[in-house]
Amino acid sequence: MDSAAIANAIWPWAKLVLVLVAVIALIVLIVVLVRAAKTMKDVNELASNANKQVTPMLENVGAIVEDVKPVVTKVDPLMERVGLTVDTVNLELLRVDGILEDVEQVTDMAGNAANAVSTITAAPTEAASALIDKARSAISGMGGTEGESRKKFVYPVGKGAKSE
Repeated sequence: MDSAAIANAIWPWAKLVLVLVAVIALIVLIVVLVRAAKTMKDVNELASNANKQVTPMLENVGAIVEDVKPVVTKVDPLMERVGLTVDTVNLELLRVDGILEDVEQVTDMAGNAANAVSTITAAPTEAASALIDKARSAISGMGGTEGESRKKFVYPVGKGAKSE
């Protein structure tokens, strides 16, 4: 058989398959359209129910806004005063910062002065201590044991001191 004969033999079957595919596609399209219509109906019902519930609230919003307007007009000047108060507090804080810096400088200077006074007062004490150590070593070298020389330089002080 040649190709033309084969095509003529298959053609009636191909028409049948094409018709069946078209019918199936048409059925699927109808199902999709029915479901879309049902979904649109549900959405419309949902929107109308929401509209019924929201409408009374929206009517009350107008009344609430009218009630709030006097409060807002009273709050505006208060907010301006609060802004001025905050600005004033900020200026005072800047002033306090300056004062604290001055106090810090003064305490640094006082600390330096205290260190200088401590150094000045410690110098004579250290010199006297060195002189006493030299005198002690000189006396201990003159005679006697070191223990005896120490006993000579120990002076009892206070009520509980024992005399040697």
